[in-house]
Amino acid sequence: MKRVFLILIAVFLLTLKATTTHAATTVNVNNNHNNYGAGDAIVTSIALANSGDPVTVDVYLALVLPEQTVVFFQYDNGLVPQAATGDPSTWAKLVSNVTLPGGFETGSVPIFMYTASGAEQPGIYQWVFAVVPAGTLDVLDFKTASFFLSPRPVDTFLGVWNVTTSLPSLGGSGTATLEVLDSAPGILSLSANGYSAGVTSSFNATGVLTLQGGISLTMTGDVFGTLVQGSGFVDPSGNISGTINVTSVGPFIQAITNISGTISGGVLNTTEVLHYTDGTSGLEYLTAIHQ
Repeated sequence: MKRVFLILIAVFLLTLKATTTHAATTVNVNNNHNNYGAGDAIVTSIALANSGDPVTVDVYLALVLPEQTVVFFQYDNGLVPQAATGDPSTWAKLVSNVTLPGGFETGSVPIFMYTASGAEQPGIYQWVFAVVPAGTLDVLDFKTASFFLSPRPVDTFLGVWNVTTSLPSLGGSGTATLEVLDSAPGILSLSANGYSAGVTSSFNATGVLTLQGGISLTMTGDVFGTLVQGSGFVDPSGNISGTINVTSVGPFIQAITNISGTISGGVLNTTEVLHYTDGTSGLEYLTAIHQ
């Protein structure tokens, strides 16, 4: 059957492709988030079920580290890690030689709970959870679940931010709502909608988490009727810099330059220069507070 799957694990390959899954015995593994950083709680849950005849199995749980080292786990009043070798007979089993009766189902069970310190190796980690007939490497089913670990907090970015803006040169102000989602391992997605000086604005952005703890941003949006594309960076210390390029000039914004700011303690502050179509310029001040 799918013997090749565990052999690929032994030679540290990350790309695993499932073929036909055994209809009766199935597994699942998932994380409570896609991205974590210092102070964030990692919770990984597993599930095991057998809808067919009783079967005696071995169960494997492995974690592939960013540099592709593989660690297997044995359950003995808690998870006990053991580094993988090239010899499958040495791989630690989560549980071994256990009989699953027909109709057996664990539901989702938290098995790994860990608070990241920020000192761990940054990058993408991948869980591999597999069930095999006892004493064999013929895989009945396996699942994988990946997550990204940053040296800086990630959870503090996620959720809703309430935004206020001030444009002294226009004698106006405004509000907006920014939402940051845990999109995929290493990826955050951002969207915002609001208004300033009585004109609506919106944007969508993608944030790529870096191994150093920063966030690299790309965005597209409509700022006061001016269509823009932009890029920015939040460095590990929370300093913000960015560039916005106008793709279609609107009714009164010609260009946007000199974007800078900081983010710390759930508060984001930025300033930028708005260049108006009448040749004048003025600052826009933006403050966002994490809810």
